[in-house]
Amino acid sequence: MASYRIYALSRDGLIERAETHEFDDDAQALSFAQILLEKAPAVEIWQSTRLIKSVSKDSILPSEG
Repeated sequence: MASYRIYALSRDGLIERAETHEFDDDAQALSFAQILLEKAPAVEIWQSTRLIKSVSKDSILPSEG
């Protein structure tokens, strides 16, 4: 498992909330980000200094499978 930092962003792109979680891979972190998008306009997923993805309610994450 790897440590990921998930940032919930405001409409202005400012960090409203930050959480640290452990996931098996990037796909699990992206799935979690979809849940956070219900409460935040945008989300960034980081693993250490690597930006995994920045998503917003306007963007669509690919479905798994």
